[in-house]
Amino acid sequence: EHITYKENPWSGGGNAGPAFEVLVGGLELGTLVFMNLRLDEKGEFLIKGERYSRMSRRIVDTGYGLERFVWASTGKPNIYDAIYPELTADLFAESGVIHELNDERYRTILSEHAKLSGIMSVDTDSKLRDLRKIVVKRLEAAGYKISVEELEKIMTPLENVYAIADHTRCIAFMLADGVVPSNVKSGYLARFLIRRTLRLMEEQKIKTPLHELVLRQYEGIRELIPKNEYNTIKDTIKKMLVLETSRYAETIEKGEKLIRKETAKVGKGGKISLEKLIEFYDTHGIPPAVVQKVAREQGIIVEVPDAFNSIIAERHLKASKKEIEEAEKASCESSLRDDKLIEDKIRDKDMYRYPPTKLLYYEPEHEMDKSGEFTVFSWKDGEVVLDATIFYPEGGGQPCDRGFLEVDNEKYEVVDVQKVGEVVVHILDKKYSKISKKEGIRVKGSIDWNRRMAHTRHHDATHLIIAASREVLGPHVWQTGSQNEEEFARLDITHYAKLTREELLKIEMRANELVLEDLPIEKKFMDRVEAEKKFGFRLYQGGAPTGGWLRITNIPGVDAEACGGTHANRTSQIGMIKIIKSERIQDGVERLVFSAGLAAVKAVQRIENYLYDSSEIISVSPENLPSSVRRFFEEWKSRGKEIEELKRRLGELLSKQLIENAEVVDGVRIITYVSDKDIKELMAISERIVKEEKVLLIFATSKGEKGPSVLAARSKDVNVNCAELVSEAEKIIGGKGGGRADFASGGGGDILKIEEGIKASKEKARRLALGI
Repeated sequence: EHITYKENPWSGGGNAGPAFEVLVGGLELGTLVFMNLRLDEKGEFLIKGERYSRMSRRIVDTGYGLERFVWASTGKPNIYDAIYPELTADLFAESGVIHELNDERYRTILSEHAKLSGIMSVDTDSKLRDLRKIVVKRLEAAGYKISVEELEKIMTPLENVYAIADHTRCIAFMLADGVVPSNVKSGYLARFLIRRTLRLMEEQKIKTPLHELVLRQYEGIRELIPKNEYNTIKDTIKKMLVLETSRYAETIEKGEKLIRKETAKVGKGGKISLEKLIEFYDTHGIPPAVVQKVAREQGIIVEVPDAFNSIIAERHLKASKKEIEEAEKASCESSLRDDKLIEDKIRDKDMYRYPPTKLLYYEPEHEMDKSGEFTVFSWKDGEVVLDATIFYPEGGGQPCDRGFLEVDNEKYEVVDVQKVGEVVVHILDKKYSKISKKEGIRVKGSIDWNRRMAHTRHHDATHLIIAASREVLGPHVWQTGSQNEEEFARLDITHYAKLTREELLKIEMRANELVLEDLPIEKKFMDRVEAEKKFGFRLYQGGAPTGGWLRITNIPGVDAEACGGTHANRTSQIGMIKIIKSERIQDGVERLVFSAGLAAVKAVQRIENYLYDSSEIISVSPENLPSSVRRFFEEWKSRGKEIEELKRRLGELLSKQLIENAEVVDGVRIITYVSDKDIKELMAISERIVKEEKVLLIFATSKGEKGPSVLAARSKDVNVNCAELVSEAEKIIGGKGGGRADFASGGGGDILKIEEGIKASKEKARRLALGI
């Protein structure tokens, strides 16, 4: 009798469906979503402004607000006091907020505000002040006199503290799940929350470091984290948050300069638009509160919508929805991959009519076969379909096998192998494109074994390096991409900072230790649900394949992934692993480039050659190269300083000489000088000369950045526009220039006309000095 069911369509994450909300005393405790729709621009159903169409699956998605049950059982005015009692109490105390729930008036204010908060929409047209006004009227009706301003004074610090408590819990979960703060995807949302929390902490004058608040939250969720990962996760998250706090401080410092530039453009009494606010936040990470503060000092109006954070989130949500749509489409068609991508390579567009190709490279008794005999299902236009194959088709970051098909004592080179649905297509060299063979004939196939093993070693090494990276860097590390070639491979991993040399050496060492441990590499097909139960979602490091059965590659105790590539039987078969370099390809993602097996030996030999070649150049042994290079570098720096000092002295002498030889026109000393000196040297000399009284100079050099360069400068007591002098010279030389009245420069044009140009400029200077 206390339960109310409210029917309301639900949508989110690219799906939708009818839903029942379960409410007790006005509080929603659970939701039942009967999900049967998917996002579709041409769909027949319109829900919350977006179109959906029916999907083949029907899913019942049940969600219970466990924390809401706690809230409902305590009778507290809001959920935050119910689930974060100790944390909120400490935050109130540190920020100086008096939060006395036993005070009847105070409790009533909170209660009324909480009841009406539900009418606030996350849409951009909701205004918090309008809600405050309604609360004030309700309180007045209950006999409590209060102004909107007084209500805001009470509620704003409360809302800030509650947000800090809630955000730190959310940050704790996100980072524990392996999200790395960045500027893209889920990493963007993590950084968004971290920076908003830091801003709120500043407003409340809370000095406790953010990482300490987040780590406190872990005490409440530690049972949800694997025991063997708990301490590592805490240590990693502390490092992440200390770094993010530092980055935020740097962003604010740089941001204030950007804001002042904008306010200078807008001018006193002007306005900074919402679009500009969004640009400040999304592009530069500057919160609107900082923009308001700096702009207010300049007399500039900045109106920040109450729903600013929702506007930002909605923009990124739209981008995410597009990604979800594309991912869903790719997922639905992934067994065809990819077919769409290779249609240009395949002439026969009706490959699906053939029976599935038996994949011998997956079968234990054939996975090491270098050759075999097969029956031809189709051979035309340089494309061959067989009943079975040992050729691995391109996929999963691994290139295809290459080799030969032999029939009637003739060899035909296989240059590409693709999988269309369940059919493997062997593509021959173009010179065989017009040759056809009869269906049913027997053919011998052989693969380039060295190429296959190079790919196999790199594929297995990828698994070892991702495992070693998690051991060295922390469990937050996930694979975001990989590609295997014959001579090298690359692996992209998530990490919050650029990898150090020490970290790379540790990862490399651990990966090689795993090779030497001679661990088994197990490969088998498993039911998807059973595989997920046994290994968890880290199975999908390389992406989530479709279908109910997964091919699992498992190195017991080290790494398990859903992987369709070729693999060795033991880690010792991988051979040496050498990490060649790392680079940060985007915020939060590091790329490791490495080689394995013979390719690793070649890589080490190349590095050794660099070492020996460098040693020979400076005639020292390789072991003495670092100390010799260090000594040469110090000597080079010392010589550089000596050269700069000599240049300075020569500049002083030249300056005196030029001033002494200057032509005096109506009290102004006009100096012209053409040389082959570097333009920077000429600028240094000009800066020294214009400190004198009544001087005007015109310099030119043939060694500018884009050919000849001209500059003009004057002392403060000379009333001549230098930009006019440069313009006069460039009319003849043929370059372009401009600048201020006291300094101008130009460049480009005909180097042979420098003297003529400077002569014309000097004549112009004479006339200007005379006031003509």
